[in-house]
Amino acid sequence: ARPPVNMHSFLPDADKDMLEYSSDSDDEIIGMDDDLIVAQNQQLLQFVVTNDMDAGVNESNADNASSSSSNSNNNVTTQQQQQDQAQANTDTSTDAQPQETETNGFVHMKPEKIQRVSWQLADSDSEEEGATAEEIFNIEPAIEATRDQPPDIHVGAEVVDVKFHPSTNLLAVATLDAEVVCYKYSTDETSEVYSSEHHDLAVRAIHFSKDGSYLLSVSKDKSVAVIDTETFNVKRHYKDAHEVPVYSVYSVNENIFATGDDEGTLKLWDMRRKQHVFSYKCGEDTVNGIISDDAGKTLVAAVNDGSIAAFNCAKRKLIVQSEMYDYPMSCLAVVRNGTRLAVGSDNGVMHLFKWGEFSYHVDNVTDAPQQLNCMEAVGDNRLITGCEDGYIRAVNLYPHRFVGVVGRHQKYGVEGISVSCDQRYLASCNQDDTVLFWDLEHLYGVDTDPRKKGNKIRDQKNNLRSARERNIEDFFADMTEDIPSDEEYTGPVDKPKNVE
Repeated sequence: ARPPVNMHSFLPDADKDMLEYSSDSDDEIIGMDDDLIVAQNQQLLQFVVTNDMDAGVNESNADNASSSSSNSNNNVTTQQQQQDQAQANTDTSTDAQPQETETNGFVHMKPEKIQRVSWQLADSDSEEEGATAEEIFNIEPAIEATRDQPPDIHVGAEVVDVKFHPSTNLLAVATLDAEVVCYKYSTDETSEVYSSEHHDLAVRAIHFSKDGSYLLSVSKDKSVAVIDTETFNVKRHYKDAHEVPVYSVYSVNENIFATGDDEGTLKLWDMRRKQHVFSYKCGEDTVNGIISDDAGKTLVAAVNDGSIAAFNCAKRKLIVQSEMYDYPMSCLAVVRNGTRLAVGSDNGVMHLFKWGEFSYHVDNVTDAPQQLNCMEAVGDNRLITGCEDGYIRAVNLYPHRFVGVVGRHQKYGVEGISVSCDQRYLASCNQDDTVLFWDLEHLYGVDTDPRKKGNKIRDQKNNLRSARERNIEDFFADMTEDIPSDEEYTGPVDKPKNVE
């Protein structure tokens, strides 16, 4: 750094005011070009010498004063040429142009604030313009780049339920804006193929039939609609299907489906008839979920008052209602080749009932961190659960163990999940306007050895490869345990001679 120069010592008192600058102004010496500073110092020194010469000559001889004045003018002309050269050099280095003021033949330079320079890539960098960081540094791609899944869908309205078609790449979405929207999906894009507003109020739930020929939707306006998936026309619209808003729906077979409302009433419907064929009051609270076996003989409903109710679909009567639990039953799934019924609850406990014996559970998976809002079976003994804390977790049964985190929603709890027909993708929603896709391919490769004891706290937060977040320990995954040395191994070091 150049030490500061006190120019006041070179000037008479009358000329010091010309160099006075306010500390609060923008006239700072920092950032000025070196050539400009040198030029100004030369001008200042020349000005001091010239004034001293003029003063001495004026006292001795007036004629010499006239000659000295002529030389001073020549010097000023020379100074102006130097200033013009310094100004040209300054223009090539910065866009800021100094301002000139002239007083008594002395040129004052007041530089403005230095502007930022926009840097451009050199010609040597143009060859790597299209290269990725992995290609430039020869490293493995990030985990996020290895996932092969459809892009997320931005619906534009709050989504409350999602369902995959049982045989084609079709996804249905229910919104709070009374819309049912269907999308075609692939790994490259998603496109809207149908949108209907046949409901007057928010759509609560949707469900495809077993063969995928129609789509069911229920609404807060107390109605039930049947949509043909070939033409996307509304085949049936049962208005005032319930006395209160309808909350859940399930297709038993190609003709029979069931619905549940906010006051615990379950109804069976036959599409060949205009009215329901069976109705039963399961409790005083909402019917949160409905499910049946593959044959469609037995139907089970989860009630918000803390019980489940089983029905015989053929005889259209109640089989049994379970004992009352202290917490609501929220969701259902059939596992273990149809021999077990998994029931999720609001306190995070998952109960396992033996199919056909629904009075009381035979096993449970406890200590879930948050209430279970929804669940889907993946394979024979694994479940994917959507929780109120926004996490989507995979759970293994027999042995009961948390496999890891499939994904996570940043806002709100998970309201609905669905598994695609090929068991490859998972779609989820959480009452915002976006449907997220998750790749389940990596889930099937996770082994849960029953001989090894799992770590429940660690597994609940262990992000699988499908998740969009990494584990903390993955930061050191690429580091090798043994660091090679540049020195050759010469054998063991000889011990000192004075040691026996």
